[in-house]
Amino acid sequence: MKKILILSLLISCSQFFMSCENWFDVNPKSQVKNDILFENENGYKTALFGIYTTMATPALYGQELTMSLLDVLAQYYTINDNYHNFYNASIYNYEASTVKSKFDAIWKTMYKTIMNCNNLLENMEGRQELFSGHNYELIRGETLGLRAYLHFDLLRMFAPSFTVGANAAAIPHVDRVTRTPFPQLTNMAVTEKILQDCEEALSLLEVSDPFGPAADNTEPEDEFLRNREERMNYYAVKALMARVYLWAGQTPKAGNIANELIAHPLLGTNRILFRLYSDKITTMSDDYFTVNSENNLQLSLSQNQRKEFYETEKYESSDNRIPSWLILNPNTIESDANTGRYFVSKYNQNGPMNQGIPLLRMTEIQYICAECQAEPAKGLDYLNTVRHEYGIPAAFDLTKENCVFEEELFKEYRKSFLAEGQLFFFLKRKDYTDIPGALNIENPRKIFCFPLPDDEKEFGNLITK
Repeated sequence: MKKILILSLLISCSQFFMSCENWFDVNPKSQVKNDILFENENGYKTALFGIYTTMATPALYGQELTMSLLDVLAQYYTINDNYHNFYNASIYNYEASTVKSKFDAIWKTMYKTIMNCNNLLENMEGRQELFSGHNYELIRGETLGLRAYLHFDLLRMFAPSFTVGANAAAIPHVDRVTRTPFPQLTNMAVTEKILQDCEEALSLLEVSDPFGPAADNTEPEDEFLRNREERMNYYAVKALMARVYLWAGQTPKAGNIANELIAHPLLGTNRILFRLYSDKITTMSDDYFTVNSENNLQLSLSQNQRKEFYETEKYESSDNRIPSWLILNPNTIESDANTGRYFVSKYNQNGPMNQGIPLLRMTEIQYICAECQAEPAKGLDYLNTVRHEYGIPAAFDLTKENCVFEEELFKEYRKSFLAEGQLFFFLKRKDYTDIPGALNIENPRKIFCFPLPDDEKEFGNLITK
């Protein structure tokens, strides 16, 4: 990294966490000196929520890494017009300025957020006396988990997959605040550091997290300890480790963690383990998924895509993902296979149906467990468990006699992670050479690895120049 990244917090946290205004008074300045910010426990909470605030912005998980860019690359949407903002992304023209600018913004914002994690962690060292209860362990464990999460998504985007090579040049791992450029590491080296952060986070959260082994089955009085699924937590770190191990090809370890989570009585099949809360989620969704969206931004599924993705001729009346997550564009005709269009509606809901921005869910853990089974037939049982949860009757169960496991695994990922950004990573991990919905891909592995920003190529400490 060529520049020191200065702590920059959007600290109007009430926009992203429903009750945080009750915890502390917020200094209106966005640039807060460390000696003021970290003079008491509330300052650390402010810094922590600033990290979540940045994560929920459009450049990251508010749009690009969930509902827009990554799902455009996964071919969820029909984009035919070359004036569309995502047209070049949909055909994998990574040299186009509209695409490069998105990649550069992701890189910059992710590393800025990681640097804010580091700044928080460094300012916690030796200051346990400022914290009440187990909040020192909770905040530190949470921040380490976030640093691991952010690094891992950078790895999945800007480095080759492990199929290409565990020792392939990857990304810098930034674990402290310094002016010194961080060296580019290999896939395996970055992965090891990510897992180290996860292990340390687990040890801290194990004794402090109300959503973990330390739970006592009572509602915490301190609001800071509530709504733990809206922040990095013990079970989310476990799930992240399963995701990382699977990415690295270490299926026994991934499977063991997935089994442990599935066996937990409080973690249902579709439970969200970690999500970002934002009261702007509907506004961010409306940028793409309404009749009022600008034409060059509007994203939709065609009638044929809806039929193919959700196998509507088989499951129309039973799969509740369809009515919950998709809505007909009222300006189109539903029965017309050529013009019928559907908007994603999963983020445009109020009340209990608004699940925020899911980043880790038990559905994925079921799929990880399925993939780690030695016998495909056993793996299908886990897929069927998720299908039942979404309303598909046992009469339509997948069996080794009526399907091929890998084909069904892809279909289930595509159904379950609409507008969540995970299908692109599935395709990359599986080294797909033919991406469903894409045309004329000359070098599939190249499109799975985002190019490093020009500044990083010129000034970064790369393995090869």
